[in-house]
Amino acid sequence: MSRRYQSKRELSYLPNGGKDKQMYVKLKMYTTGSCGQLEKLTNRTKPLHHVQFPARFFHLEHPTEGHILVDTGYATHFRTATSRFPYKLYAILTPIHFSDEQSAASQLQRRGIQPSEIRKILITHFHADHIAGLKDFPNATFLCSRRGYESVRGQSGLLALKKAFIPSLLPDDFESRLSFIEDYAVSQDSSIGQQLAVFETEIYDIFHDGTVVAFDLSGHAEGQMGFLCRAEQRQVLLAADGAWDSAAIRDNSPPMRVTSLILSDRSEYLETLHKLHQFHITQPTVQLIPFHCREVEGLE
Repeated sequence: MSRRYQSKRELSYLPNGGKDKQMYVKLKMYTTGSCGQLEKLTNRTKPLHHVQFPARFFHLEHPTEGHILVDTGYATHFRTATSRFPYKLYAILTPIHFSDEQSAASQLQRRGIQPSEIRKILITHFHADHIAGLKDFPNATFLCSRRGYESVRGQSGLLALKKAFIPSLLPDDFESRLSFIEDYAVSQDSSIGQQLAVFETEIYDIFHDGTVVAFDLSGHAEGQMGFLCRAEQRQVLLAADGAWDSAAIRDNSPPMRVTSLILSDRSEYLETLHKLHQFHITQPTVQLIPFHCREVEGLE
Protein backbone atom coordinates (compact mmCIF):
# COMPACT_ATOMS: atom_id res chain seq x y z
CA MET A 1 0.00 0.00 0.00
CA SER A 2 1.35 3.41 -0.92
CA ARG A 3 2.08 5.72 1.97
CA ARG A 4 3.42 9.21 2.17
CA TYR A 5 5.42 8.88 5.37
CA GLN A 6 6.20 5.89 7.52
CA SER A 7 4.30 6.04 10.78
CA LYS A 8 5.81 5.43 14.19
CA ARG A 9 3.99 2.15 14.77
CA GLU A 10 5.43 0.69 11.56
CA LEU A 11 9.01 0.98 12.79
CA SER A 12 10.58 -2.35 13.72
CA TYR A 13 12.73 -2.73 16.81
CA LEU A 14 14.89 -5.52 18.15
CA PRO A 15 13.34 -7.98 20.61
CA ASN A 16 13.72 -7.01 24.28
CA GLY A 17 15.04 -3.63 23.22
CA GLY A 18 18.30 -5.24 22.11
CA LYS A 19 19.49 -5.28 25.73
CA ASP A 20 20.34 -8.96 26.01
CA LYS A 21 23.66 -8.48 24.22
CA GLN A 22 25.61 -5.37 23.34
CA MET A 23 25.68 -4.95 19.59
CA TYR A 24 28.03 -3.16 17.22
CA VAL A 25 28.13 -1.92 13.65
CA LYS A 26 30.93 -2.30 11.16
CA LEU A 27 31.72 1.12 9.76
CA LYS A 28 33.62 2.21 6.65
CA MET A 29 34.19 5.66 5.19
CA TYR A 30 34.27 6.39 1.46
CA THR A 31 35.24 9.47 -0.54
CA THR A 32 33.16 10.39 -3.59
CA GLY A 33 35.32 13.04 -5.18
CA SER A 34 35.86 16.53 -3.81
CA CYS A 35 35.01 20.19 -4.26
CA GLY A 36 37.44 23.08 -4.40
CA GLN A 37 37.23 26.08 -2.11
CA LEU A 38 39.37 28.59 -0.22
CA GLU A 39 40.32 26.94 3.06
CA LYS A 40 40.19 30.18 5.06
CA LEU A 41 36.50 30.56 4.27
CA THR A 42 35.77 27.43 6.31
CA ASN A 43 38.18 28.08 9.19
CA ARG A 44 39.42 31.62 9.68
CA THR A 45 42.72 30.44 11.23
CA LYS A 46 43.66 28.63 8.01
CA PRO A 47 45.69 30.18 5.17
CA LEU A 48 44.04 31.79 2.18
CA HIS A 49 44.72 29.06 -0.33
CA HIS A 50 42.65 26.76 -2.52
CA VAL A 51 42.13 23.19 -1.31
CA GLN A 52 40.01 20.18 -2.19
CA PHE A 53 37.42 19.17 0.41
CA PRO A 54 36.48 15.47 0.17
CA ALA A 55 32.81 14.50 -0.10
CA ARG A 56 32.14 11.50 2.12
CA PHE A 57 29.57 8.86 2.83
CA PHE A 58 29.62 6.04 5.37
CA HIS A 59 28.63 2.40 5.09
CA LEU A 60 27.33 0.73 8.24
CA GLU A 61 26.80 -3.00 8.47
CA HIS A 62 24.35 -3.79 11.26
CA PRO A 63 24.17 -7.37 12.61
CA THR A 64 20.41 -7.64 12.05
CA GLU A 65 19.44 -4.63 9.90
CA GLY A 66 21.99 -5.23 7.15
CA HIS A 67 23.58 -2.58 4.95
CA ILE A 68 22.95 1.07 5.81
CA LEU A 69 24.41 4.28 4.43
CA VAL A 70 24.87 7.69 6.00
CA ASP A 71 24.53 10.13 3.07
CA THR A 72 25.75 9.27 -0.44
CA GLY A 73 28.18 12.02 -1.47
CA TYR A 74 28.48 12.98 -5.12
CA ALA A 75 27.16 10.87 -8.02
CA THR A 76 26.71 11.23 -11.76
CA HIS A 77 23.23 12.65 -11.09
CA PHE A 78 24.92 15.79 -9.73
CA ARG A 79 26.38 16.59 -13.15
CA THR A 80 23.00 16.12 -14.82
CA ALA A 81 21.21 18.21 -12.21
CA THR A 82 23.69 21.10 -12.46
CA SER A 83 23.78 21.21 -16.26
CA ARG A 84 21.06 23.86 -16.43
CA PHE A 85 20.28 27.20 -14.83
CA PRO A 86 19.94 28.05 -11.98
CA TYR A 87 21.47 24.88 -10.53
CA LYS A 88 24.51 25.32 -12.76
CA LEU A 89 25.53 28.08 -10.35
CA TYR A 90 26.07 25.42 -7.67
CA ALA A 91 28.69 23.66 -9.80
CA ILE A 92 30.35 26.98 -10.67
CA LEU A 93 30.60 28.15 -7.06
CA THR A 94 31.76 24.76 -5.76
CA PRO A 95 33.65 23.14 -8.66
CA ILE A 96 33.93 19.39 -8.15
CA HIS A 97 36.43 16.69 -9.03
CA PHE A 98 34.45 13.50 -9.55
CA SER A 99 34.56 10.40 -11.75
CA ASP A 100 31.76 7.87 -12.16
CA GLU A 101 33.72 5.09 -10.42
CA GLN A 102 33.81 7.24 -7.27
CA SER A 103 30.04 7.12 -6.77
CA ALA A 104 28.74 5.33 -3.69
CA ALA A 105 27.05 2.65 -5.82
CA SER A 106 30.22 1.93 -7.83
CA GLN A 107 32.48 1.76 -4.80
CA LEU A 108 30.13 -0.55 -2.90
CA GLN A 109 29.78 -2.83 -5.91
CA ARG A 110 33.56 -3.22 -6.05
CA ARG A 111 33.33 -4.46 -2.45
CA GLY A 112 30.67 -6.99 -3.41
CA ILE A 113 27.68 -5.00 -2.10
CA GLN A 114 24.94 -4.42 -4.66
CA PRO A 115 22.91 -1.16 -4.57
CA SER A 116 19.77 -3.28 -4.14
CA GLU A 117 21.15 -4.59 -0.82
CA ILE A 118 21.16 -1.18 0.85
CA ARG A 119 18.28 -1.26 3.33
CA LYS A 120 18.29 2.27 4.72
CA ILE A 121 19.96 5.61 4.05
CA LEU A 122 20.33 8.06 6.92
CA ILE A 123 20.38 11.61 5.55
CA THR A 124 22.26 14.16 7.64
CA HIS A 125 20.90 17.10 5.60
CA PHE A 126 19.75 17.95 2.08
CA HIS A 127 22.73 19.74 0.56
CA ALA A 128 23.39 18.35 -2.91
CA ASP A 129 26.84 16.96 -2.08
CA HIS A 130 25.21 14.71 0.53
CA ILE A 131 22.21 13.37 -1.43
CA ALA A 132 23.38 13.15 -5.05
CA GLY A 133 23.45 9.34 -5.04
CA LEU A 134 20.02 8.61 -3.53
CA LYS A 135 18.57 7.52 -6.87
CA ASP A 136 21.13 4.70 -7.15
CA PHE A 137 19.59 2.71 -4.27
CA PRO A 138 16.10 1.55 -5.34
CA ASN A 139 15.30 -0.59 -2.28
CA ALA A 140 16.47 1.78 0.43
CA THR A 141 14.16 3.59 2.79
CA PHE A 142 15.19 7.08 3.84
CA LEU A 143 15.50 8.56 7.30
CA CYS A 144 16.00 12.25 8.07
CA SER A 145 14.79 14.89 10.48
CA ARG A 146 11.33 16.31 9.89
CA ARG A 147 12.71 19.84 10.26
CA GLY A 148 15.38 19.11 7.66
CA TYR A 149 12.98 17.83 5.03
CA GLU A 150 10.29 20.44 5.62
CA SER A 151 12.93 23.17 5.16
CA VAL A 152 13.47 22.10 1.53
CA ARG A 153 10.22 20.36 0.59
CA GLY A 154 8.61 22.05 -2.38
CA GLN A 155 11.56 24.40 -2.91
CA SER A 156 12.92 24.92 -6.42
CA GLY A 157 14.92 27.40 -8.45
CA LEU A 158 16.88 30.09 -6.65
CA LEU A 159 15.09 29.46 -3.34
CA ALA A 160 16.30 25.85 -3.40
CA LEU A 161 19.75 26.87 -4.58
CA LYS A 162 20.11 29.25 -1.63
CA LYS A 163 19.75 26.15 0.56
CA ALA A 164 22.24 24.16 -1.59
CA PHE A 165 19.34 21.86 -2.48
CA ILE A 166 18.64 20.47 -5.95
CA PRO A 167 15.17 18.87 -5.99
CA SER A 168 15.80 16.60 -8.99
CA LEU A 169 18.34 14.64 -6.94
CA LEU A 170 15.48 13.12 -4.91
CA PRO A 171 13.94 9.89 -6.28
CA ASP A 172 10.42 10.29 -7.64
CA ASP A 173 9.08 8.03 -4.87
CA PHE A 174 11.11 9.71 -2.13
CA GLU A 175 8.21 10.54 0.19
CA SER A 176 6.75 7.02 0.00
CA ARG A 177 10.08 5.66 1.25
CA LEU A 178 10.62 8.32 3.92
CA SER A 179 10.39 8.27 7.70
CA PHE A 180 11.41 10.86 10.25
CA ILE A 181 13.96 10.52 13.02
CA GLU A 182 11.62 12.33 15.41
CA ASP A 183 9.20 9.39 15.15
CA TYR A 184 11.79 6.96 16.49
CA ALA A 185 12.21 6.03 20.13
CA VAL A 186 14.02 8.52 22.34
CA SER A 187 17.04 6.76 23.80
CA GLN A 188 16.53 5.48 27.35
CA ASP A 189 20.22 4.62 27.77
CA SER A 190 21.43 6.92 30.55
CA SER A 191 25.08 6.44 29.62
CA ILE A 192 24.43 7.68 26.06
CA GLY A 193 22.37 10.52 27.44
CA GLN A 194 25.22 11.60 29.70
CA GLN A 195 27.71 11.24 26.87
CA LEU A 196 25.73 13.51 24.54
CA ALA A 197 24.37 15.85 27.24
CA VAL A 198 26.43 18.76 25.92
CA PHE A 199 24.23 18.90 22.80
CA GLU A 200 21.10 19.58 24.89
CA THR A 201 18.79 17.80 22.47
CA GLU A 202 16.70 14.66 22.16
CA ILE A 203 18.65 11.51 21.31
CA TYR A 204 16.98 8.98 19.01
CA ASP A 205 17.89 5.30 19.15
CA ILE A 206 17.58 4.31 15.48
CA PHE A 207 17.72 0.50 15.90
CA HIS A 208 16.68 0.40 19.56
CA ASP A 209 19.99 -1.21 20.51
CA GLY A 210 22.37 1.72 21.04
CA THR A 211 24.39 1.04 17.90
CA VAL A 212 23.32 4.23 16.11
CA VAL A 213 21.82 7.23 17.88
CA ALA A 214 20.82 10.45 16.16
CA PHE A 215 20.78 14.01 17.50
CA ASP A 216 20.42 17.54 16.16
CA LEU A 217 23.40 19.48 14.77
CA SER A 218 21.55 22.34 13.10
CA GLY A 219 23.17 25.54 11.93
CA HIS A 220 24.94 24.55 8.74
CA ALA A 221 21.52 23.36 7.55
CA GLU A 222 18.12 23.26 9.22
CA GLY A 223 17.54 19.95 10.94
CA GLN A 224 21.03 18.63 10.23
CA MET A 225 21.56 15.40 12.17
CA GLY A 226 24.66 13.78 13.63
CA PHE A 227 25.01 10.08 14.46
CA LEU A 228 26.93 8.42 17.28
CA CYS A 229 27.86 4.90 16.17
CA ARG A 230 29.10 2.05 18.35
CA ALA A 231 31.70 0.08 16.42
CA GLU A 232 33.71 -2.79 17.92
CA GLN A 233 36.95 -0.89 18.42
CA ARG A 234 35.63 2.58 19.18
CA GLN A 235 32.72 4.96 19.15
CA VAL A 236 32.51 7.26 16.13
CA LEU A 237 30.56 10.50 16.02
CA LEU A 238 29.54 11.35 12.45
CA ALA A 239 29.34 15.13 12.69
CA ALA A 240 28.10 15.83 9.14
CA ASP A 241 28.91 19.48 8.36
CA GLY A 242 28.91 20.66 11.96
CA ALA A 243 32.36 21.91 10.94
CA TRP A 244 34.35 21.67 7.72
CA ASP A 245 37.43 20.25 9.42
CA SER A 246 38.56 18.68 12.68
CA ALA A 247 40.87 21.60 13.48
CA ALA A 248 37.86 23.92 13.67
CA ILE A 249 36.33 21.64 16.31
CA ARG A 250 39.55 21.25 18.30
CA ASP A 251 40.13 25.02 18.37
CA ASN A 252 36.48 26.13 18.30
CA SER A 253 37.45 28.18 15.25
CA PRO A 254 34.50 29.46 13.19
CA PRO A 255 34.41 30.06 9.44
CA MET A 256 34.69 33.52 7.97
CA ARG A 257 31.56 35.62 8.22
CA VAL A 258 30.97 35.53 4.45
CA THR A 259 29.98 31.85 4.82
CA SER A 260 26.79 33.06 6.50
CA LEU A 261 25.43 33.22 2.96
CA ILE A 262 25.36 29.41 2.83
CA LEU A 263 24.51 28.69 6.48
CA SER A 264 20.91 28.29 7.56
CA ASP A 265 21.64 30.15 10.81
CA ARG A 266 25.10 31.47 11.71
CA SER A 267 24.42 31.82 15.44
CA GLU A 268 23.06 28.26 15.55
CA TYR A 269 26.11 27.06 13.59
CA LEU A 270 28.47 28.70 16.10
CA GLU A 271 26.56 27.15 18.99
CA THR A 272 26.78 23.70 17.38
CA LEU A 273 30.51 24.19 16.73
CA HIS A 274 31.03 25.12 20.38
CA LYS A 275 29.14 22.01 21.52
CA LEU A 276 31.26 19.81 19.24
CA HIS A 277 34.34 21.45 20.74
CA GLN A 278 33.12 20.68 24.27
CA PHE A 279 32.33 17.10 23.26
CA HIS A 280 35.85 16.71 21.86
CA ILE A 281 37.29 17.85 25.19
CA THR A 282 35.08 15.71 27.42
CA GLN A 283 34.95 12.60 25.19
CA PRO A 284 38.50 12.24 23.81
CA THR A 285 38.14 8.51 23.08
CA VAL A 286 35.32 9.09 20.58
CA GLN A 287 36.49 9.60 17.01
CA LEU A 288 34.74 12.74 15.76
CA ILE A 289 34.41 13.04 11.97
CA PRO A 290 33.27 16.10 10.00
CA PHE A 291 32.36 14.77 6.55
CA HIS A 292 34.64 17.11 4.57
CA CYS A 293 37.69 16.90 6.84
CA ARG A 294 40.97 16.03 5.11
CA GLU A 295 42.62 14.74 8.31
CA VAL A 296 40.45 11.69 8.88
CA GLU A 297 42.19 8.32 8.60
CA GLY A 298 41.64 4.73 9.66
CA LEU A 299 38.12 4.07 8.39
CA GLU A 300 38.67 3.66 4.64
